[in-house]
Amino acid sequence: MAEQGQNATRVAFYVDKDVKGEAQKIAASMGFDLSTYLRMSLRALVREQGMPFDVAGASRSDLAD
Repeated sequence: MAEQGQNATRVAFYVDKDVKGEAQKIAASMGFDLSTYLRMSLRALVREQGMPFDVAGASRSDLAD
């Protein structure tokens, strides 16, 4: 469900097309579209005041595209 209104803003960024495709498949398997998942992730970032997941084991290529 899209959130549009006076308080909404658009966020756009680039990501590898293969990563996007895989992310869309995973999100769909959980019942979400990618936009809904990203909104949930941003809310979790704000709620937790930090990354809502562990990046300690992430490689450099995972962190920056």
